[in-house]
Amino acid sequence: MIAEEWGVEPGNVEIVGQFLVRDPVIEGVLTRMALEARNGSRSGQLYAESASGFVARHIIHSYSSLSKPPPRAGGLAARRLKAVLDYIEENLGQPIALHRLAELAGVSTRHFERAFRQALGVPPHAYVLRKRVTAARHLLLSQPTLAS
Repeated sequence: MIAEEWGVEPGNVEIVGQFLVRDPVIEGVLTRMALEARNGSRSGQLYAESASGFVARHIIHSYSSLSKPPPRAGGLAARRLKAVLDYIEENLGQPIALHRLAELAGVSTRHFERAFRQALGVPPHAYVLRKRVTAARHLLLSQPTLAS
């Protein structure tokens, strides 16, 4: 499907991780699929095949490396944003203060919060939380004995 419709090798497409996102389109289709299966509908198989293709296309269109993020105006200069993101990555296991991030960016905390959100589409606290959860997931998957 990806190769035919987007002209890209499927192995070159990445589904971009989302944090605390609910997609009403996917929820609606999956709810309907569950209903069809539960009721033993004669058209259940046909609906499931059609709906599965639709959901796959929706995910690729909305959440993959093929989707086009909306352009963002403003934000932080690239080098300042990189310094902030590097600092966050290096200090995930430590407390991270908003004033320190603003200091790294060379702006006030109020301006930093607004500019960070413009640059990345999420507030700083949500970004840090998402990074921490991703790091914890990776750690637990790579070292399953930690969960014991």
